[in-house]
Amino acid sequence: MRYIFLLVLFILPFSLKSQFIKESYKELFSGSRQTAPEIFSLGKSGLFLYQSNSSTGNKLLLQRLDTQLDSIWTATYEFPNNYRIINHFFDTKLYFYILAAPYSNKEYSILQVNLTNGITKSTTAALPFQMDMEEFSVLEDNIFLIGNHRDEKVALKLGLGDQIASVIPSFYERRMQIKGLFGDIYNNEMKFLVSYRDNCEFALKTYSNILGIKPADELKIGNDYSINQGFFHPFHHDKELVIGTYSLRCNNESQGIATLLYENSSDPSISYLRFSDFRNYFNHMSERRVNRISKRIEKRQDKGKSFILRDNILLRPELIQKNENEWIVVAEGYDEEYQQVQSRSRNAPNQVFIGYAFSNATVLALDSTGKKTWDNTIKIENITQKELENIVEIGFLEDSIILAYEAEGDIYSKLIHRFEAQTELTEQKISDILDDPDLSVYSNQFIHWYDNYFLLVGPRQRFFSNYQPYYLYKLAYKQDIEKEDSQ
Repeated sequence: MRYIFLLVLFILPFSLKSQFIKESYKELFSGSRQTAPEIFSLGKSGLFLYQSNSSTGNKLLLQRLDTQLDSIWTATYEFPNNYRIINHFFDTKLYFYILAAPYSNKEYSILQVNLTNGITKSTTAALPFQMDMEEFSVLEDNIFLIGNHRDEKVALKLGLGDQIASVIPSFYERRMQIKGLFGDIYNNEMKFLVSYRDNCEFALKTYSNILGIKPADELKIGNDYSINQGFFHPFHHDKELVIGTYSLRCNNESQGIATLLYENSSDPSISYLRFSDFRNYFNHMSERRVNRISKRIEKRQDKGKSFILRDNILLRPELIQKNENEWIVVAEGYDEEYQQVQSRSRNAPNQVFIGYAFSNATVLALDSTGKKTWDNTIKIENITQKELENIVEIGFLEDSIILAYEAEGDIYSKLIHRFEAQTELTEQKISDILDDPDLSVYSNQFIHWYDNYFLLVGPRQRFFSNYQPYYLYKLAYKQDIEKEDSQ
């Protein structure tokens, strides 16, 4: 009893309080026709942004800033009048690429921006056929582009030097869908993650800049399960990892995360990380619901069966390196929300899609072999959005991890250390963080920058004013230890 009393005295005198504070800000390009800027973190090397300043969207203002939000260089570029921006890509050599095309989709233009000095270079060429372009990546002097031609997926290789676009063979198949493309800089190869409609199988197709198309690697994880989303991550030239959520065959409800480790061209070593086995996976739920699920798990285990989850999971398609030995994976849970609307033409009500309602975010750490070292889950409040996109940003405060997201003018944050929560989920109004109660701020982007620093960008408009410039704010996540009265 004396030991417990001393322990309580040791814990109670300290309360951890963490919050975001505004450290600095900058007004971005202003004008009557400017659009919301696109912001990209360069880590401790600063940031890059581009912003359209024309009604047609073809005139761009480009800028690189340092970590104090001071300008390093500024440049401009203008696409042809009938062009619109489709997508962008940032490689590891400090080049940024912007893909644009006319509405006819019969040609393309690639703008290459040297992030060191702001020098731009463009490539324009005709496509072999009309194509709705979606995603692209750059490896060495080749651009790899995926899109749709006659309602089917197709992959192209575009040469930056010769300006020739050619179809990559073996991709134009009616039963195949291209889910993503990932560059392998160690082997000078582009990896295409594909799925097949008839058997729900995934495969990794490889195009080598030296050898061309290589045999596909089938991503089989057993007879009972199939991968439903994933991504590729190379560690070095003879070690690579495929990470994906897996479900019961041909089902979209994820049961966990599977990792496939390829070493020295051997068959993959597969690890199954079942969500129901995670230490903290259910801690975003009410105690009553957790108890009910625990009883169901025990009941099925007594019968030698596995508990089946009914969760929709959105996997963030990248590994976030925490240190030399740990990589972070983020998986966000959501539900599809519908509203009953009475139809005038018939008595039965119609279901109208409202959006994707996010409920939780799970963070897990993997070692270099794809094994889980710890996991943690936080509850997500007040997020429903039309697009299925990741919302949680990950930052670092010493050896702890910051989880933060923006919703309806508020920023929510929580600090965790491995399995343990160091703070409760904290809600802060953006107007309080910026310390200006007379300011109306609607965030367009909230992203992690580096360490414990984040970026918030949006239009800034004072009440009763038509002037609405865009502002960029550097926010710091700070943690204080305040002593409380222990008596």
